[in-house]
Amino acid sequence: MKQLTIPIAATSIKSDGFDDLFHPPRLSKPEMHLLLKPFFLLDKHADRFKPIEYVYSVVENGKAVRRGWWVEPHSKYGLPGSFDRDVTIAIYEIVNEVYFSKGCPVPEIMPIGTLRDFTTRLGIAASGQNFAAIKESLKRLQHTLCTAEETFFDSKKRRYVSLSFRLLKGVIFTGEDNGFGTSAEENCVSFDESVLRNLNSGYVMVIDVDSVSSLKTSTAKQLYAHLAYRFFVEAQEGVTCWVADYSWLTVHLGVKQYSELWRAKQQLDPAHNDLLELGYISSFQWDGWRVIYRPGIVWQGEQLRRKSGKKRSKLVSKHKVEAPQEAREPIDPLIPALAAFASGLALGEQRIKALGLTVEEARELCKEKFSAKTST
Repeated sequence: MKQLTIPIAATSIKSDGFDDLFHPPRLSKPEMHLLLKPFFLLDKHADRFKPIEYVYSVVENGKAVRRGWWVEPHSKYGLPGSFDRDVTIAIYEIVNEVYFSKGCPVPEIMPIGTLRDFTTRLGIAASGQNFAAIKESLKRLQHTLCTAEETFFDSKKRRYVSLSFRLLKGVIFTGEDNGFGTSAEENCVSFDESVLRNLNSGYVMVIDVDSVSSLKTSTAKQLYAHLAYRFFVEAQEGVTCWVADYSWLTVHLGVKQYSELWRAKQQLDPAHNDLLELGYISSFQWDGWRVIYRPGIVWQGEQLRRKSGKKRSKLVSKHKVEAPQEAREPIDPLIPALAAFASGLALGEQRIKALGLTVEEARELCKEKFSAKTST
């Protein structure tokens, strides 16, 4: 299947007429593989030192072709989990904030700020215990090895390739030997060459950090990325839903697979309800061992923003520094928040009030934004 650059719904508020009232959204722009392939193990009772093996077949030229994806845990750190996913998203928030938003490529060695700054990004206390957890997480991300058999999409070659890679090639903390006989003056990471190459050629997703952080369950945060990607792909084919097998979901969400359907529902429905409350899905339905997901108003609003952004991006000069396509698109996350408000979701009213808009102002903006788009 062709891989595309997909934005995940932005829900922070910003508008051409109200710039002085709003702050730019907190956006993270990850390279896509580790959010869409099995990598983060969310099951707290699973063996974190057991490798992930995902092998499947695809049909090419009328023949079945084997594809594979393996994740090898480090003997000391084990497999990445939900906290490591949050750290990963924070790293990519720095990528967008410092480089992509300014039209600059990501360097081979990237400063990540102080550990105190990093706890702020994660929304956790600036304590010694959390500083240690962040350091260990970065080491885990450095030492977890992924091996892809025709399953790593090289955005420059425009095809799937076979290779082994890690998210981070190196990590160095303030005060450590920097390899040049002196001490490092700041905390830095360096991406694996294959990841860095995809980043700088635009193979990224767009995540609204505050939106994902608002989800209550770790499984919902993991499922969020898959829904964004699958809804977009299905929409290109004129399909208004995504159907997922339970067994596929368990592998890609990093959770235990149950053999009783009632247990499967008990396991995933808290995440489903979390996404319903956000407005990212409008419904989910169990059909035996399959789940049928339909996009919600927040996802649909994000697509309106994306389409309008593409039209405006044509005016950008071709002589500017090359940066990932999504980083060049104007961000207008007002639309999904207003869409949620217009649909009567409690979340929509909460967000417009929190950011200084009255109900009356929001209604007027809804008329302005959606009067010609009610069928979208």
